[in-house]
Amino acid sequence: MKRTISAILAIIMLFSCSVFAQEEHLQVTLLQDHTAEQTSAGGYVTPSAHVLPRQTLLKGYSSYPETYDSRDSGLISAVADQESTDLCWAFTQTAVAEAYVAKAQEAQVDYSENHIKFSTSNTGGNSLGHLRGANEGGNEYISLAYLARGNGFVLESDDPFSAESSSRAIALTDQRYAQGDLEHMKIIEEASVEEAKELIMEYGAAGASMYFDIACFSGRNAYCYSASSVELQPANHMITLIGWDDHYSKDHFNPQMSPKNDGAFIAKNSWGKAFGEQGYFYISYEDAWVLSSVFATAYSTEEAPYNGIRQYDYYGVNGTLGAESDTLVYAAAYDTQDAALLEGIGTYIMNPGTRVEVYVNPYNGSCTDAAKFRRVYTGTFEEGGYYRIPLDTQVPFYGSRFAVAVKIYATAGLPNQTYVPLQLQSGLTGQCEFYADTFYLGTDLSDMESMETIDAELKSYKGALCLKAFTRSDLSVSAENGTVRKEDGAYRVVLAQDTASSALHIRRNGQELPFYINDLCTQVKNDGKVQEGGTYYFKAEDGTHARYSITVERSTLSNQCELLAFGNALWNEEAGAYIANIAADSALIPEASVSAGASFALYALPEAVGRIGKSITPNLYSTRLQLRVTAEDGFTARDYPLVIYRAPGTLPELRDWDAVSDWA
Repeated sequence: MKRTISAILAIIMLFSCSVFAQEEHLQVTLLQDHTAEQTSAGGYVTPSAHVLPRQTLLKGYSSYPETYDSRDSGLISAVADQESTDLCWAFTQTAVAEAYVAKAQEAQVDYSENHIKFSTSNTGGNSLGHLRGANEGGNEYISLAYLARGNGFVLESDDPFSAESSSRAIALTDQRYAQGDLEHMKIIEEASVEEAKELIMEYGAAGASMYFDIACFSGRNAYCYSASSVELQPANHMITLIGWDDHYSKDHFNPQMSPKNDGAFIAKNSWGKAFGEQGYFYISYEDAWVLSSVFATAYSTEEAPYNGIRQYDYYGVNGTLGAESDTLVYAAAYDTQDAALLEGIGTYIMNPGTRVEVYVNPYNGSCTDAAKFRRVYTGTFEEGGYYRIPLDTQVPFYGSRFAVAVKIYATAGLPNQTYVPLQLQSGLTGQCEFYADTFYLGTDLSDMESMETIDAELKSYKGALCLKAFTRSDLSVSAENGTVRKEDGAYRVVLAQDTASSALHIRRNGQELPFYINDLCTQVKNDGKVQEGGTYYFKAEDGTHARYSITVERSTLSNQCELLAFGNALWNEEAGAYIANIAADSALIPEASVSAGASFALYALPEAVGRIGKSITPNLYSTRLQLRVTAEDGFTARDYPLVIYRAPGTLPELRDWDAVSDWA
């Protein structure tokens, strides 16, 4: 017999209670919409959806040191300055991820907040941006959506921060691609001090929110906002927790907001080094907001194991579907396009401790054909948040459509209650689209119904399941004199400004495929080149009848990539290089002036290999480097030799540098 579930659609506000319908038939009720959500002073927007608090204690470190500071292990990147913007949330996200990369991968990275702010804003025609100005507020869920959909991170050197850049063409954001892979982002609501400590120790740092009022700040660079003495104000700022001191005296805090007990977290701010102790301060364990929601981001600098994402939830989770059932299945159908196999899935865990089973139908994309599904993953997630889940085995596709189903089980702490993540159109997400016959729900794979059948309101809310499919394709398309972008199943070649044509290579399993000048794919383009303004076609040659179009255009972006000045280095005409003379024990943090829109990065010689970032440490002595300036179009670049000379006194004769001009 078909089992019916009783469910509630809830966009759950922070600290709100879960409500479940009592009728036997499925009933959906929209409790609250975040169209009323406002950016608070300081830049933190209260999320409209959140994971549930944990019902059991974290498992991990059984005891913690009385003091801890991630700076002692070299895990914390330099203090940044958000300047006049409301981008504390973006700076917190990059700081947390940079700490994790330093701890887990022993690498120093500097991620771009500029790229986050434009990718999550609708300025410049970005259809996937939230309805927020580029310099306006946000929260951890907005930056999470940016990461989960594959936009970022990109390096700071590829998209430097500027508080003045409040608008730019979306092409300037799109051309910069993610350099790594989001593995997961854990979120703990109503955390304990111990849970926050565990995140800091495991990930190097944790993000947190607070309400900042200068009246709560003491001369000892200590902060505590107490809800007991004033009317509680919503959080308006985000910070990065990097350590703690259990014995930090309660007497160090402002007497009007003094906590009852000793103990404070060490926090990194994003207001520059002039704030607090070189950009850091202490915030009491008893602060009203600091433990309300803490998160940590696991981001890998390695190449992702997938090269395609099938998704409908570009804006991320902002609603929750709750059901009075011990099990709940949610499923979505996708087009295979050029993908060959499924590598993993991505979804949000709304209830910590949830057991998850993943099923795939690789044959026909039906979410109601239970016999076609096979289980490919089983696991339990002790913390809420977002997870990219690799499958136990990669699943090849056998048709033009496939389906993914996730079965979740109620936790011991909340029996007969299950929760599904949703994206809903709101006053912050922008225009969403509803996909009919795409999303399905049930208590079992044999009991699935479409969302619009369950309740028509889900269609009017433009509801989409937060469920991503990570795929791999053995198909590659590349242009010798341009960049190739895939958009909605079609390909677009953007040629460099100084060229009107390019050789094009289409390969599957290492074999070169022809492309055609007609949509029936009968007239081969024999010279292997594409021209500006042309449209071409090719066949997938993967056992299906899929065909793809290729449009070609010339870049309209500036190809200027001139270095105007570089820190204290001086241009030497005879050497054909910039030469910098700095103290032997000093670090060089280069500041370059380049053409408008261009970016720069330093490399080890020769031929711009071995990116070394934007900081030269004191232990890098007299050496030769290469400075590459890249234009806005992403593929026009110019190289400048750079000589670093570390010694007091006079520079050596140029001949001692082994004919610098030879490697210019």
